[in-house]
Amino acid sequence: MRTKRSKRMYIGDLIDATTDLSGLYYRSPFERGYLVHWDVELAVWDRVISGDVLACTPSETNLVLTEPVNNLHQIQRSLDEIVFEEYQFASLVRAPASRFSMLTASDLIYNGKLLPQCVLVVDVGHAFTHIVPYCNQRQIIQGIRRVDVGGRLLTNYLKETVSFRYWDMMDETFIMNIVKEKCCFVSQDFKRDIEATRGCIGRRKGNSSLGLEYVLPDFTTNNKHGFVLDDQSDISDSQLLPLCNERFAIPEALFYPMDVGIEQAGIHQAVEQAINACPLEMHRLLFANIIVTGGSANMPGLSERLQSEIQKLTAYKARVFTSSDPMFQAWQGACKAAAEGVGDWRLTKGQYEEMGAERAILHYITACKDGKPILRDGSTGDWLGTFVGHKGAVWSAMLSSDTLRAVTASADYTVDGGFYFDSNVCSKVWNAITGQELVSLMHDNIVKSADFAGSNELVATGGQDKSVRIFDVNRPDKPTIVASHTAPVRSVKWTQHRNMIISADNSRHINIIDVRAPSVAHTLETPENIASISLTADGKTLACAAGKRVLAWDIDSFKLVKDFNVDYEVSVAAINPTRTRMVVGGKSDLLIRCCNFDTGKQIDAHKGHHGSVHDACFSPDGQVYATGSEDGTVRLWQANPGSEYGLWQYRHI
Repeated sequence: MRTKRSKRMYIGDLIDATTDLSGLYYRSPFERGYLVHWDVELAVWDRVISGDVLACTPSETNLVLTEPVNNLHQIQRSLDEIVFEEYQFASLVRAPASRFSMLTASDLIYNGKLLPQCVLVVDVGHAFTHIVPYCNQRQIIQGIRRVDVGGRLLTNYLKETVSFRYWDMMDETFIMNIVKEKCCFVSQDFKRDIEATRGCIGRRKGNSSLGLEYVLPDFTTNNKHGFVLDDQSDISDSQLLPLCNERFAIPEALFYPMDVGIEQAGIHQAVEQAINACPLEMHRLLFANIIVTGGSANMPGLSERLQSEIQKLTAYKARVFTSSDPMFQAWQGACKAAAEGVGDWRLTKGQYEEMGAERAILHYITACKDGKPILRDGSTGDWLGTFVGHKGAVWSAMLSSDTLRAVTASADYTVDGGFYFDSNVCSKVWNAITGQELVSLMHDNIVKSADFAGSNELVATGGQDKSVRIFDVNRPDKPTIVASHTAPVRSVKWTQHRNMIISADNSRHINIIDVRAPSVAHTLETPENIASISLTADGKTLACAAGKRVLAWDIDSFKLVKDFNVDYEVSVAAINPTRTRMVVGGKSDLLIRCCNFDTGKQIDAHKGHHGSVHDACFSPDGQVYATGSEDGTVRLWQANPGSEYGLWQYRHI
């Protein structure tokens, strides 16, 4: 807080040192929810770690911080630098507040006995409201929604309304925020309450039971925050602020943002949109396990109204839960995470000194016959680290969805007068931040493909023994065989859409495996032998290169939606996230072709590789695609040539 007259800054508890709060205004380190004013933030940190508050020694302290959903990478880099270079903290864990709030779901829903498999968190924050669905403690990326209404907007809305109707309160942000917190509530029947308060605006309470008067502070006789007038209050010489329908009309902006000029869905509609964007089998659980958190969740009636509005939009049973103090719910979840162990969430100072701030960058991983998988910068292709431990060719490498772990599939062997397979090291799981090997998965033959199956703890593998296995990395000696092919398995991929594993063999069969059963739910057949398969970013469309054909299936219906005949042998096919373009690699002519996905018509062709193309993949935003070849190179190509992105950025002077 800062006063306009003296420019003195009050940080946290220092506000208690002043008796005159008039003219105080917030000086936040955040703009629209993002940390941009580091001078303010560092002043807050200095106060918190000082001897008067926590009295902690940063070098001996593990720091846990919340950040916005989909935080900007540059802000994450700056945060890492401040934490480790300026303050020298021992370690850092950062995650969205919704992720920590999600960890309290067991206490709210099942009395601490069980954490629900699926939880949807509605975080009514200061700058905006985030709706974030979780399954098995993982964000469902395609279901994240944001509504640009939060506590700050509601305070400003109230301030402007009462300034127009009653007293000029435009310079009293701090006081009006207190008035909002003490007086506002969410109406359960807006039309009824509007009718009940008709005619009471500007009058002292009027005839409505919903009206009240707030005694503004005079900073002499009454307390500096003011208070709600009751029958016993001494109001001689006091300045009264009458409040009537303002009490419930202001929070209505959460449900109808158009009231304040924001062309977005209300939070109840955003919840429905978020859940509908998730796999169908999650819908019932997500509607039943909705948690409301954040400072504005303290307003009476919010959870009840939200549940009522959501129930009108769905046939599923809707349940909304709020803790007794939702403002501190993320803090409680963070304490729980710290007590139970944060594992791969943590970045230590030693790891930071080794890797720098690069953790904030998008990554991709490459595999090669030299047995050395490499982690690379997602936008530039720069080398970040090598996973050392395999003895033979690595056929497949995948990152987990949160990029914290990697899994590799290999043809490991040892030379001792000949070649033999070492059954202990054919597939490995790694810490993607440190490069440390976490576990080896036992096989009796070459593993050609591996992927995480829904969480960092489950891995699906397939290879020369014609079987698809699921491993629990905590019990790697007890894999489950979930499918058997008639030919060696070429590729195994997991899709979060419907939580399925897709496996393809060297002949003409593709198995769709339900992870929950686990068993084969459907089998697809191709007209020619399969060269490769790939999935779109949302996991809803499967592409297959087979002979001189490019095929695509809808994962929901298992129907063939595209079948293109070409005049060359196809080695790989990948579809962009918007399903408007696809990339096709030739087996012998070495060309990379960009085609229209609707018509199959070739748009462009690129040369560069000197060997057959084995794999292709689009970036999550569709701006770049990567191709990997027999020539030992991975090449990045612009999907929209001429735009500035990643390597293709220009310095303007």
